Amino acid sequence: MNIHMLVQGNLPGIPQCNKKNRFRSRDYNKPLYANRYMVVLISLILFTILFPVVVYADQEIANFEQVTPGDELMVWGPYLTNTTHNSTVIHWKTAGPSIGRVGFALSGINSPGMFNQTVAEKNQSRLHQVELNNLSPGQRYSYWIGNRPGNYSFRTLPLNGPFTFIVYGDTREQLPWWNQSTHHALVAARIAKEPDYLFVVHSGDLVNDPADEDEWGRFFEAAGPMLANTTFYPVPGNHEGDLGKYEEYFGASPWYNFTVSGSEFIILDSNSLKPVIEDQQNRWINQTLSGTSKGRFVFLHHPMYTSEPNHWGGFLDIREKWKQLFIEHNVLGVFSAHVHAYEHFYENGIHYFTVATGGAPSYALSQDKPDGYVNSRENTLGYMRVTVNSPQVLLEFVPVAEVRDQQIVVLPEGTLGERVIIKKSIEMPYSSWTKRVPNVFPLFVKEIRI
Repeated sequence: MNIHMLVQGNLPGIPQCNKKNRFRSRDYNKPLYANRYMVVLISLILFTILFPVVVYADQEIANFEQVTPGDELMVWGPYLTNTTHNSTVIHWKTAGPSIGRVGFALSGINSPGMFNQTVAEKNQSRLHQVELNNLSPGQRYSYWIGNRPGNYSFRTLPLNGPFTFIVYGDTREQLPWWNQSTHHALVAARIAKEPDYLFVVHSGDLVNDPADEDEWGRFFEAAGPMLANTTFYPVPGNHEGDLGKYEEYFGASPWYNFTVSGSEFIILDSNSLKPVIEDQQNRWINQTLSGTSKGRFVFLHHPMYTSEPNHWGGFLDIREKWKQLFIEHNVLGVFSAHVHAYEHFYENGIHYFTVATGGAPSYALSQDKPDGYVNSRENTLGYMRVTVNSPQVLLEFVPVAEVRDQQIVVLPEGTLGERVIIKKSIEMPYSSWTKRVPNVFPLFVKEIRI
């Protein structure tokens, strides 16, 4: 009895065998209706693959055919923000209004017809934001935008285990020479080649003028390969203005936090704020730091320590406001930008890094260094790579190119500017760290173990 005959035997008008004389499988000696159930099950699986369910952004379920394809030309993106252990948000911009739709599945499935879930917006727009929910922690997902070809992926945040993240900032232009398409593009392209990084934090000043749509276009084009396959967490800089575009394009708050494998990441707004807004942020940071964490990393735009002549010593108002809080609440590192150079300071058990090397015009640093100075580099494009493998944290500044007399000199892949190793026993309080003698390595590298 073949499958064709079994299916026909269930059709209306076809005599059914009675229980006493029903047919049995020739190979497995099982009742005929067991094979029928198997056929139905296989049919349902094939139907699910070929005709995936579409879920609107507000969780309303609809048929695949009811969703507008949204074949408008993509002009920005895609890029990912606000990823958690079980969700993410995918953004892109189209030339005209359309219904945005994202298909996704656990990685390993590359054909859009094979994506087992599709989420669609309910209304047409040019700037699309599609949220994916009910994901699994620490997993890589492949995704597809509308009907467009593309091999994009992202990872949800893990609950435990080692991970790597990237920090860089100040990608803003100063035309005609300092621009997104050359300087920033070099840095973003090198980041995109990193083998296994979980997310990127941009420490502020994404563009020079947030009202300049053309520069935003150059920003997203320069960072395109990086942004499409990893989560991007922005920090508000002074060039983000009133944060209107910052919030519209990235769906981010001025201050927020997230947790990865027990480590906490805190983004703060260090711009001058109205007293009522300042008070809200201060209450939030005090409440946030009152919780427990394996270790904390803080990101703000203005450096608390610097040797740049215009702000020599650092932004003292910010230091006065938050320094003691950071000391008391297990902050391992503070990352900033604003001063367009790379600097490293170490004070009261905390490492302070300025990584404003994303492509903005370089600033000169003073030869006179404030207390806590460890290392610095001028006229450099680059980023910081941080690997957290508790109880050890490895921080490496990766210079991509040097800028000499308005000439960009690209450095070989694998070049390191500084390597810092923090090792802390989980049982020991933060005040029990010991500082070892720095080891100075050949060209570009200084290694420090704390």
